[in-house]
Amino acid sequence: MSRICIAGFVCIALGVLLGGCVHRGAIAGYPEQWSKRAEVAKAKCPNLAGRYRNLGEIAPGTPQELCHRGRHRYRAAWQCDTSLSSNLASVASGEWVELRQPDEDTLLILSSDPTLEVKVMHRSRGDFSCSQGGLERRLHASSMSLGGDDPDEPVALAAFNGVGTLYGAAFGSGGVRTLRRSFRAAADGSLTMDVSVEDSVLVLLIPMRVKNETFVRWRPLDAN
Repeated sequence: MSRICIAGFVCIALGVLLGGCVHRGAIAGYPEQWSKRAEVAKAKCPNLAGRYRNLGEIAPGTPQELCHRGRHRYRAAWQCDTSLSSNLASVASGEWVELRQPDEDTLLILSSDPTLEVKVMHRSRGDFSCSQGGLERRLHASSMSLGGDDPDEPVALAAFNGVGTLYGAAFGSGGVRTLRRSFRAAADGSLTMDVSVEDSVLVLLIPMRVKNETFVRWRPLDAN
């Protein structure tokens, strides 16, 4: 992350700490008709191995704010993307995705498209973390940063976004957005994701926190 971005984040964070916060947002509950999610041992990575359909099913009652698609794509905004390969590894895929876990530190993502390379992710490298909530990916970005949800932001785009962050902070506006995605299996063999987008913003020096949350599931390839 550029020094400009960090400086902007510090300005915004100080504003949030110095004042009271206005909270709002909406949270969709885990659907009762979906299979119960598996328990995850503390500090252990859940077993996600399997072959799943790449396009997922979003939970009923999902906040519309999560699905908003404007003229520009903002980082960490999610926009109701139900592609498993995109959410888990920020890569494209074909009809299905196969996950392999040769050890607790490694996650392999294979695609039905033979032209796509195998994506290799490592916990020790910071590609993901594990907790009782599941295998987790987090992305932090300025609320006005443009781009996708890949943690590896291009240098030129990072510099552009950093300038925009400082400009907003100078005029008493701006904020930080956090995208959190947690994955774990369900009893019927499907894969589920708990996804939330939280904005901590300043609007004319008034701190506000907005959190929206929902769930997505992916069926195993052999399911009807």
